[in-house]
Amino acid sequence: MAMGGVEREGPTKVDLEIVLYGDTYLLDKHLFLRNTKPLAGILLRYIEGSIAFNQKFHLETDLAMGIIEKLGHQRLAYDYVVELHSNADTRKIRYHLANFFSITKSIFDLVAHLINHVLSLGFQGRNIDLNRTVFRNETRKKGHRLGTILNSHQSWISDVSNFRDEIEHNKVVPVVVMASGEQRPADPQIRARICFPEQPLALTEILELSERGKGTPVKEVLSFCDDSLKKSTEIVEETFDLAISKLSEH
Repeated sequence: MAMGGVEREGPTKVDLEIVLYGDTYLLDKHLFLRNTKPLAGILLRYIEGSIAFNQKFHLETDLAMGIIEKLGHQRLAYDYVVELHSNADTRKIRYHLANFFSITKSIFDLVAHLINHVLSLGFQGRNIDLNRTVFRNETRKKGHRLGTILNSHQSWISDVSNFRDEIEHNKVVPVVVMASGEQRPADPQIRARICFPEQPLALTEILELSERGKGTPVKEVLSFCDDSLKKSTEIVEETFDLAISKLSEH
């Protein structure tokens, strides 16, 4: 990509948007983010026939492209879960659900770094974390509604973060087939739900799961993933709105 020369208008902002999407575009995952075109118009330039990065915003570009890539990977994991759901293939669903948690937490981390940078919050290291109340509140104090949205999703952010951390430290997300309000149905004609416990379990605890049965609070896999996709998209779009607003001032 050319890095010098005289700027001129490119044919369309779509070209810039495709570059911003990077490899995610090749996955053919339609993320439907409403504001990637204006963001691409700030982070990228069309110079002498080539698309170039705006040198003032290299860090912001890296973070934005990373967020978009992770959203594509999140959607890919979700698609696998949906595909396997109809066959109740719980072992493979468990694998992709664990990936889904890990990827969603990665989105949180990248979003937090972009917020911290464009708002000049000054947090360092592990304190750059959407799961920290002080980080969300400082975002809100800067006058952007993103902080309020993050606080409204605090419970979900905490659940995803804790699940991901537990999975990284020798716990797993068991996936079980359950009838409505019951344990695994004996009658195959009963429409089953595919669920996972509200808390990750150690491998030895999974062996006891069938005995505990009804006493184990569960979430439905598809409902959780659907909700997570919507909330992730909302947070990313609001973060990109913030970036567009602040970077336009330069």
